[in-house]
Amino acid sequence: MRFNPDGSVWAATQRVLCSLSRGLEDALNYGLFQPASGGRDGKFLDEERVLREYPQPVGQGVPSLEFRFKSRVYRQPHVDEKVISKLHTKANLRKFLELIQNQQVDKVSRLLERGLDPNYQDPHSGETPLTLAAHLGDVTEVMKVTEVMKVLKNGGAHLDFRARDGLTAVHKAARARQPLPLETLLELGASPDYKDGHGLTPLYHSVVGGGDPGCCELLLLHRAATGCRDENGWAELHQACRHGHVQHLEHLLFYGADMSAQNASGNTALHISALYNQDNCTRVLLARGARKEEKNYNSQNPFQVNNTTNYHSQNPFQVNNTTNYHSQNPFQVNNTTNYNSQNPFQVNNTTNYHSQNPFQVNNTTNYHSQNPFQVNNTTNYKSQNPFQVNNTTNYKSQNPFQVGALREVGVGALSEVGALREVGVGALSDVGALREVGALSEVAIIAGNFELAELVKNHKETDVGEYLPLPRATPGFL
Repeated sequence: MRFNPDGSVWAATQRVLCSLSRGLEDALNYGLFQPASGGRDGKFLDEERVLREYPQPVGQGVPSLEFRFKSRVYRQPHVDEKVISKLHTKANLRKFLELIQNQQVDKVSRLLERGLDPNYQDPHSGETPLTLAAHLGDVTEVMKVTEVMKVLKNGGAHLDFRARDGLTAVHKAARARQPLPLETLLELGASPDYKDGHGLTPLYHSVVGGGDPGCCELLLLHRAATGCRDENGWAELHQACRHGHVQHLEHLLFYGADMSAQNASGNTALHISALYNQDNCTRVLLARGARKEEKNYNSQNPFQVNNTTNYHSQNPFQVNNTTNYHSQNPFQVNNTTNYNSQNPFQVNNTTNYHSQNPFQVNNTTNYHSQNPFQVNNTTNYKSQNPFQVNNTTNYKSQNPFQVGALREVGVGALSEVGALREVGVGALSDVGALREVGALSEVAIIAGNFELAELVKNHKETDVGEYLPLPRATPGFL
């Protein structure tokens, strides 16, 4: 099998794995090995380096590489394999992980000097010695952890060796928001672009995890590549906008992340921030020059995406005519669908604070364990039966079941609600069109963030501001 010398070791490894007739157990921990030659020691090639960077022996025909499981490469000229195999008992391997857990650097070092191979996974947790060390310790112990990591690297641990979940030590440190262990790994030669079992980088995990952006900034400072995609085409910018991680977004933009990158649905980062109502992210993107007229594969721009707030991805004003089980348009449905003269969208199935339908409420709905239709004649402080309650029950002198003054304005909204909340029909949610009832004035409040929508709609290209880098995040370690 021939490889492109300008391709990465990772790409070559994946090509070999794809060519095998049957899968390998723990396949991600197989790699390309360059045998010793010309006075050079044999070694495994680092996954994120280019094949051309490794010099090939001259005068020995076509250079070749071996594909094998990553293990410790011993530098000693004569290694007794029987002694080494006796050292790798289950008890010793378990003890070794306990020493790392307790940051006992000297004892870890002695076991490595005897020849123990630190490239293995714990049968219970799936962690490797290096991945375990990468996310251990609080602020007071982190210095010991970094010492353990250095000892492991000098003792033959591969920086790209993965735990059972497919994550390297660099991924673990980034996910755990441990900047000092992460910096130690990068200084020891680890790549910021190692891939996990799904092809995702530590930077991607750092953005998704949020929190202190120090690890994100550190990875970018070490030239981590942006634009890593998951199976749905989401890049780091999409995730930052989805979760509202504004500082991560600022760092990504400063280091050149592509704002126009689209996911599998054609949505850019601006679409995502509008869809998830992330105001601050939207403002940052617009200020940095994001194109507000960019359309996704549904021919929607960010302003239109912001208005598709229900689970049918419909604009409240464009919702089709079959949105409810009666095949009725929510703004045209007649007003006499039940005997209380209520619109189906005005009497939701979960309208009271017990999440009960008023007509299906069980027999223990109040603290007297009474059915609302069987409740006795002294249920309120005026000794009134709910169906005999007088005509002055609310401040507008309206009976709850005869509440009047309901009129339509504009798109069929309720401008005066009166006492609907008092009878458990306050929340309207079937079509996701009306957000609240208590504060309705002359028009309905439509679901969706109108302030954000107006921001996107009214933004002008001349509003793009000069990019100013953020002040360094925390760390005295940068």
